[in-house]
Amino acid sequence: MGVAALIMAGGKATRMKMRFEKPLLKIGPRTMLECVIDALQNAHHVSRIIVVVSPRTPMTARKAIRLGVDVMVTPGNGFVEDMQYAAKESNAREVLVVCSDLPFLTSSLVDSVIEEFRRNRKPSLAVVVAAETATKLGITSTQAIDVERKLIPVGLNMINAEHIREPELDQSLFLVDSEALALNVNTPRELRLARDRARLSSHEQQTNRD
Repeated sequence: MGVAALIMAGGKATRMKMRFEKPLLKIGPRTMLECVIDALQNAHHVSRIIVVVSPRTPMTARKAIRLGVDVMVTPGNGFVEDMQYAAKESNAREVLVVCSDLPFLTSSLVDSVIEEFRRNRKPSLAVVVAAETATKLGITSTQAIDVERKLIPVGLNMINAEHIREPELDQSLFLVDSEALALNVNTPRELRLARDRARLSSHEQQTNRD
């Protein structure tokens, strides 16, 4: 059975300090929403993609519909509340929760996360990177998930939806060594870093073709 991927795209994006809907910001020629959808569509274990929006992100909803993926409108009560609502409404047992601000997400990583979750058999799995990986990029995170080991979440989680309403889930951590994945876009600085990285990658690809 495949996995239902929930792209969380209904937040306020207050740290971006702009009114434009964050999932529609462009990294290179594509929006972040398109980047995430592309990674999920090419993952072997994902059978359904749902863009989870709220009344705050109507343009994102319209964009997702044009891209041919399912859209679910939540009440917009908060990230956790909306995620729980969407997981329940999806009727899926295995749910991949993906923030819409991961423009460098890859299909191979998505499959690796799902496979690790199935091997581990705990009801929840969080993908993390070492804090030093983010620091190398000039990113400072205050959201350490493991203070002692200095690990920070990247906004990519697997959940067994049968346990979704439990107050606390037994969670495993999946550490990945990826600067690209550490670069989730929450601030104007991170947006600039992501666009610079995309431009550099595009230039390198063009040079290799030439």
